[in-house]
Amino acid sequence: MKLLALTYRYYAGLALGVLALSVPVFYGIIQWLVIVDVDEALLARKQEIQQLVVKRPASTLQYLPSTDPNIRLLRVASCPGSDYFHDKDYYLPLLQELEPHRELVTCLKAGEEVYQLFIRQSLVEEEDFMLTITGLQTGLLLLLLLGLGLINRRITRSLWQPFTDALRRIRNFRLESDQAPSWSTTEIDEFRELHQSLTTLLTRNQQVYTSQKQFTENASHEMQTPLAIMSAELEVLSQTDDLPDDALDHVQKAASAVNRLSHINRALLLLTKIENMQYAEVCPVDIGALTARLLDWYADFIVHKQLTFRHLTAQDTTLSMNPQLADVLVGNLLKNAIRHNQPGGMLTCTVSRTMLCIENTGDPLPFPASQLFDRFVKNPALPDATGLGLAIVKQIADRYGLPLRYQFNADQSIHRFELGLQPSHSAADSII
Repeated sequence: MKLLALTYRYYAGLALGVLALSVPVFYGIIQWLVIVDVDEALLARKQEIQQLVVKRPASTLQYLPSTDPNIRLLRVASCPGSDYFHDKDYYLPLLQELEPHRELVTCLKAGEEVYQLFIRQSLVEEEDFMLTITGLQTGLLLLLLLGLGLINRRITRSLWQPFTDALRRIRNFRLESDQAPSWSTTEIDEFRELHQSLTTLLTRNQQVYTSQKQFTENASHEMQTPLAIMSAELEVLSQTDDLPDDALDHVQKAASAVNRLSHINRALLLLTKIENMQYAEVCPVDIGALTARLLDWYADFIVHKQLTFRHLTAQDTTLSMNPQLADVLVGNLLKNAIRHNQPGGMLTCTVSRTMLCIENTGDPLPFPASQLFDRFVKNPALPDATGLGLAIVKQIADRYGLPLRYQFNADQSIHRFELGLQPSHSAADSII
């Protein structure tokens, strides 16, 4: 969830809470004010009737109830108590239904006679008034809250613009670039401190990246050159005519060790370059065409092992990645399937729009399948292997977000490697 959406959700929750509390309170206050106003009107009407009774007691007591339907007189022996107000429903012929009224019950004396006086006033208009006022208040409050929310959202977007701009620049930043990204100008101290910290961090990472890159390049040159010289000298020494057989055997073992060391050195340097993201170039690579070309290169090895070979390729098998790494990725999978295959075994290579699948016959793994893609894990029966081929495959697949799976069918003794050709969005974004 985005920060602005979360902030707006909190504002909306607070606004709804305020609205839920304020509307009943406001309605109660309006209702109380209306009741107070009606009670004052009833008391004023009582005083008016008392004054009329003092002036004209007979006529007032005779005609008042008939002229005003909201007044009722009841002759009693004595006053039942003090004045009081209460709410009561009365039937209104005009509306043909019961409606709420506010009624004052009091005593009235006319000479020696005592009457209980009931004065009432309808609350229909007052209730309509209260509902109207409450509705208007609710509408205004909702409009105010909505306006504040929209204004806050716009202001927040403007205030957070330096942060979103910095996030975009960091997402597009590449370590292999020469300069650290520039930041937009802002007057907010926290964002300025963030920009300074990011500049320091990215500059330091660039320096580390440059140092590692230089070390990798220097190591590649400084180590491969002596190894090449050693290999050449051992080759010359092995061709010496008067070299004893036991010495020749030692020379051949040394040459094999030097050759293996050279392969390990190149593999480790390749892994380091992949981890340092030194293969930044990305272009469309036709995996189907690449697989066909590599299989053509390995045709002699396939024939030498007398493998039953099948190759199926679909249309449009293009993947965006570094072409050198694509060669290594597919090549290592194919070489692994050929090297560890059985003489006269089976090799199947299927390329679809979503997957590269390579199957080969072979003995079960001499180690747990969970260690298959670890470094320096190899079959003891092949001591010359470096144990880095599939580790490089895994590193490249992870670099581009390509799912890599392994299965073994024990019934048919078939190893199956599946390489997904649709990278995840996060990995795709990181290599653009």
